Amino acid sequence: MAAILEPFKGSSLLTLDDAAVAGRLASLPGVRAAQVEPTLPGGLSVQLQEKAAALVWQTSAARLLVAADGMVFGHVSRTTPMPGNLAALPLVDDRRAAALDIFVGDRIPDIERSMALRLAAINPLALGSKARGLLVRLDDACGYVLVPRGGASWAAAIGLSGTDQQSAVTASDIDAHVAAVRTLFAAHPESTVAWVDARNPGKVYWRANGPGGSDAC
Repeated sequence: MAAILEPFKGSSLLTLDDAAVAGRLASLPGVRAAQVEPTLPGGLSVQLQEKAAALVWQTSAARLLVAADGMVFGHVSRTTPMPGNLAALPLVDDRRAAALDIFVGDRIPDIERSMALRLAAINPLALGSKARGLLVRLDDACGYVLVPRGGASWAAAIGLSGTDQQSAVTASDIDAHVAAVRTLFAAHPESTVAWVDARNPGKVYWRANGPGGSDAC
């Protein structure tokens, strides 16, 4: 913000294009709206409305704060305890190689953000799980993976990644994956399950808790 306002120090307010200055301020990653008004004698009133975080997009480098429009406007170190208001937000653990290229000022694609939010909003009870909530993991091999927040230690690969695939995904498609996991947990208590591959709802693979086995897709 200072870099935008500094050049106007000492300038005549008569020549100030306050709308243009407000537009530049509103283009900053963390600003939702800006208002600039000249004040006497020779002052400038600046009012900013900050963006609020809608979800946390975690990479191996940082936890990125993402607004509802997909703009990455801040970050929290992975070594810093997450503040309570942020800890309650949907969390996406992005383990893809490309995630390291996401920085403040970038935008999470609408399709990826929408899919992650839809999966994070699934009620664990719909899966037959007693978990307190779900976080969403995303990797190059398995696509989207559901992981319980407390109460269990399983992970369930859902797939549904790739722009072309996601654009055609409907609520019934997601329901099919949810039903596949629920059917598995009805036959095998979630406490006994370590890994579920439900990318194909009609043919689910799973691995029990215990040594050995692989969670690779």
